[in-house]
Amino acid sequence: MPRLFQYVMSAMNESPSSARRADPTTLETFGEFLKYLRRRARLTQDELGRAVGYSREQINRLERNQRLPEIVTLASLFVPALDLRDEPQLVARFLQLAAQARGEILPDQFQLARTVERRVTVESPSERDAHRAAAEWAELAQGDVIEAARQYGLAGDFKHAADALADQGASLFNQGKAELAARVIDDLLNALRAHHLTAKYPDVMRALLTTRGDLLINTTRAQQAEANYQEALGLAHGAVRAALVYRWGSALAQRGRAAEALALVQETLQQLAPAHRLLRAQLKVVEGGAHMALAHFDAAEQANREALDLAEQLALAMPLPAASVRARANNVLGAIHAIRGNRAQALAYWQAAVATAQLAGMRALEYRAQGNIANVLYEQGDLDAAAHAAQAALAGLKSMGDMQAAAKFIHLLANMAFLRGDLSESLALAREACEIKMQTGDRASFFASLHQQFKALLVLGDWKRARAMNDANLPEIQSLGDERTLGYWLTTLSELEMLEGNVERACEVLERVLRLHGAEDAKLSSDCANHLALAQLMLGHAADAAQQLAAKTGSELETQLERDLISSLVYWKQNERARAEEIVRRVAQRAHTSGYVLLARRAEKAERAFVGELDARALPELVYGTPR
Repeated sequence: MPRLFQYVMSAMNESPSSARRADPTTLETFGEFLKYLRRRARLTQDELGRAVGYSREQINRLERNQRLPEIVTLASLFVPALDLRDEPQLVARFLQLAAQARGEILPDQFQLARTVERRVTVESPSERDAHRAAAEWAELAQGDVIEAARQYGLAGDFKHAADALADQGASLFNQGKAELAARVIDDLLNALRAHHLTAKYPDVMRALLTTRGDLLINTTRAQQAEANYQEALGLAHGAVRAALVYRWGSALAQRGRAAEALALVQETLQQLAPAHRLLRAQLKVVEGGAHMALAHFDAAEQANREALDLAEQLALAMPLPAASVRARANNVLGAIHAIRGNRAQALAYWQAAVATAQLAGMRALEYRAQGNIANVLYEQGDLDAAAHAAQAALAGLKSMGDMQAAAKFIHLLANMAFLRGDLSESLALAREACEIKMQTGDRASFFASLHQQFKALLVLGDWKRARAMNDANLPEIQSLGDERTLGYWLTTLSELEMLEGNVERACEVLERVLRLHGAEDAKLSSDCANHLALAQLMLGHAADAAQQLAAKTGSELETQLERDLISSLVYWKQNERARAEEIVRRVAQRAHTSGYVLLARRAEKAERAFVGELDARALPELVYGTPR
């Protein structure tokens, strides 16, 4: 006996002999005929149940004639599930036996076949009733809101279709079902437009557009999500509009349009009644994120603390929404403290963000916060642990399609590959991050990853391409209003100026960086101090360079190693040769031990250069150039 046949029969708990004995002309009850048709279609009771929205037990009861069959449901759902559309005689017999079981009378077989064909191909009241019943079963008994929305749509009940998906966007995204749900919403929107019902159902349109935006905002289809939010915003008023502004503002802030997000959110907060505490808390989180992107760190911290206070007031009455607010606020507060160099506080906030995100079922934010913890490990110099944590966060984000966040951790891996001296891998990862960020429309973050490519080109000695990259992109970077991204870009531009011998121009660029709000970033200001010290040393001001290095000490290992490397050059220029050699050897050893291969190579290159007088023009090559 073929193994497949054995499997099918055993799966249905039926013997091959009983299958051979089955003859549709001899079957006189509905249950026997249903069993015959199911076995003929090679479906188990579970499989047929899933196809029509019934449980296995309900199918079993029908087959044992313990439950009266619903003729409308049989015609609309069972006929296609049993693949009977092209067999009207079997359909007629099927429904005739169902009618007999219910004590009803149906037309003759020819008329019955025509009736069934019409029911399964043309929308009718009875078919709509069947689809509505299937929708209610999917929603209430199975918890499948996507199938419920689809069935409601087939029934022409667009309001219930929209209600089934309302506020489910984040949850469905977390479950990896964003694309499937978006396809169902597309079908619903197309149906509304095709039948000219958009003006009749503005609230339904708004709800569907909002959910579609929620599903797609962190994917490579983020531009579509933006358009959905904007269209929905035009259909909303009052508190409903404020809820949309929360979503739309979050999207704007994440996509490099923080000033636009801030203006929109602050205007909405002024118009929103104090009684709407949850909405106010959510909008405060967005306000804080926008302030942070604009380097308004005090205002960002204040807004998120206000959000936490409001969430605390809601904790008992609305525990999950309150946890969601706390998770988002803690995540931003962690970033603010990381920027200020307070890593212990940043770590505590991000750990709290992970815990509250888990409580609220916010898997995307949970992974993002775990990735932020990876960034802390990186700054502490533990590259192996940082890479492991970043890869874990990246895998989680990719599994659910959150490419907007995934790109940030691809960028982090590019940075770590750079420090390990694997420049080709760093460039490849940075380009991958840039490509994803272009697709998601995350423009400010795009330039952060382009900056990583800018740095790699300098190390590779391709200064011509680096200069062209700067000239092509600096105007737009300056127009974005993201002063941290601008500050890091300009700091690297100062490296290029020094490598090309333009020391005075490098100093002008660095002085400009120090005037930015973004200079509150602890790493940025420390990097800037290191660069200024090297520029002063090139100008022959060794004492000023030493004072500059002593005045600003960064806590990140990368910054410390670079500072000590420049310090060794200062001592050499001051003729303290033994001290210089001691420091540069220590830098090389510590960098090797920590996996900072690029900095170790630079220190070794500098030590080899300690044989006589150092040409001032050669100093940038030792600190920023190609590690030969």
